[in-house]
Amino acid sequence: MLYKGTYQASPASPTEDHKYGSLFMRIFQRFVHIAAGIILIWLPWTGAWENNLTLWLWPQIKPVVLNPFFKGAVIGLGIDNVLIGIHDVIHALFSPQRRFS
Repeated sequence: MLYKGTYQASPASPTEDHKYGSLFMRIFQRFVHIAAGIILIWLPWTGAWENNLTLWLWPQIKPVVLNPFFKGAVIGLGIDNVLIGIHDVIHALFSPQRRFS
């Protein structure tokens, strides 16, 4: 049976340390997304993509991983990560409230 009572959270204001810590973590998260995107764009063009431990342990997946369409999909995910990260940073910097959501 579902609980039918009402719940009201007390409006507690965050402390200054918590507010800045949260802001730092949100900015850090955006830059991690951008960095992950750059790695996903760059990695398929390196020698590490073709000669790594994963392909050595499971050689049956080598034709799939070395397929240009698969490389293109990985690069596409990297581009998406970079664009979404940049959008979030720009939105946060130029929004009227300057909030990271």
